Amino acid sequence: MPEKETIERVRPPKKGATSRKTRKSAESAYRKGQSGSKKKPSRRRSRAVKGALGRESRRAASGRALARQARSAARRRSAGSRSAAAKKAAKTRARRK
Repeated sequence: MPEKETIERVRPPKKGATSRKTRKSAESAYRKGQSGSKKKPSRRRSRAVKGALGRESRRAASGRALARQARSAARRRSAGSRSAAAKKAAKTRARRK
């Protein structure tokens, strides 16, 4: 990891570049980022996070799960919307030569 001095820091925008609210938020976030972590991370939370991540699967989703999700999403759409999507897919699909 690079040394702290070599990291390019993004400064909050200058006055007039963005709205006051955005600038204040950016300044606050910048200060928060500059101040190092004061608290030591909780052992209990660290272990809980590690356990939760360990239980997660390695693959994002199976083909079966993606197909199920696509069908359920399609059911929530109107018939016209589904028809238009099917026509667009047919128009843009690759053809055999």
